[in-house]
Amino acid sequence: MSGGGSPVLRVDGDGLRALFEAGAAAVAAAAPAINAINVYPVPDGDTGSNMAATLREAATAAREVPGGSSAAAVAEAAARGALYGARGNSGVILSQALRGFARGVAGAAELDAARLAAGLLAAAEAAYAAVSRPQEGTMLTVLREAAQAAQAAAVRMPARAQGSRASRCWKLPLLPRGRPRSGPSTSWSRCGKPGCPTPGEKACASCSGGCSRG
Repeated sequence: MSGGGSPVLRVDGDGLRALFEAGAAAVAAAAPAINAINVYPVPDGDTGSNMAATLREAATAAREVPGGSSAAAVAEAAARGALYGARGNSGVILSQALRGFARGVAGAAELDAARLAAGLLAAAEAAYAAVSRPQEGTMLTVLREAAQAAQAAAVRMPARAQGSRASRCWKLPLLPRGRPRSGPSTSWSRCGKPGCPTPGEKACASCSGGCSRG
């Protein structure tokens, strides 16, 4: 990540690892408050504790990735740690969100704003898909709104933080209940033209300046 008071325009593997550790610490600190508002689907008061335990395993796994590794490698390790260490229903959903995030940033050495947003969109999609009857007003809503806010922010950022045009074109259509219809990995056609920032990925044809449906 860039530092020295300068805006952070890209997040590398070390930076992403630090974000996972900070996120795990924040959720652990907020666990009692989250437990207190845990009323759906069962008011058993353990959602915060389960999410904190799951994120702790994700951060631990991310910490084991060698320094200097890609952001994609750190995301994959965190997803694997969350999957093996998931606690309760909320932990399982969170682990699926991290799995979606890892899929959304696969192959990326660093994450620019657009690629980060794409990862969050894929995380929201995976979380909704993990629940048979998605309920708004839960962690699903938080994931979706965070993803859409990240996407909107990426579009407003300077071009060097915005990523490829392919990334900027990724959308998250929603079903009436709020469940994502499809994610960036399934919504756009392959480009593969020489010079395209995302050759071979399912994305819009950024080298021609426009989006193309698959």
